[in-house]
Amino acid sequence: MGITVQFESYEEMIGFANKLVGGNVKTATAEPVKKQKAIKTEDPAKEEETPSYDEAIPDQQQIEEENAPGGEETKVYELEEVRAALAVLTRTGKQKQVKDLLTYFKAKNLTSVDPKDYAELMEKAGAL
Repeated sequence: MGITVQFESYEEMIGFANKLVGGNVKTATAEPVKKQKAIKTEDPAKEEETPSYDEAIPDQQQIEEENAPGGEETKVYELEEVRAALAVLTRTGKQKQVKDLLTYFKAKNLTSVDPKDYAELMEKAGAL
């Protein structure tokens, strides 16, 4: 099985990488690293897996910790992060719930959702 991912910008790639590793990817300040050839292994057990639902969408406890009082700001989500999370839900058979979420925000599609509502949308998506 092969997975190909294409990014429009460096920032989009970093946002995707943060989703995969839980938000710990730092942006590069030096020159980009030269491309290296990928080494293929014959052992299928060593192949990377796609992120699971739990890795792509924060659970309720993570959301509560982010929104806990104590001076911490609410996480600001970008359109691509929300799109990725909803895509995972859709791929796991929750198309109707995703559509219901968009209807809740009076939107026909994700781009119609007001960006200030992304945090609440992600919270509700995480509860599904």
